Amino acid sequence: MKKYKGIYILLKAIEKTDIKLVVVGASSDMKTVDTQTVAMLKNNKNVIVEGHVDNTELFSLIANASALVQPSR
Repeated sequence: MKKYKGIYILLKAIEKTDIKLVVVGASSDMKTVDTQTVAMLKNNKNVIVEGHVDNTELFSLIANASALVQPSR
């Protein structure tokens, strides 16, 4: 979840919607995300932070998703 991946932009885009968002990525990358983004991740009831998942779980999440978003800046 590196800052350059633009997770903040995605969080702002869904902030006032009822869209459910599952964020996948190594939790160690959370150290590189700014505090405002971390607060948005923790305070939005529609955001689930999965952290690192193995390929089987990743493929399952993608297969069951309505959309796949890969934001970047």
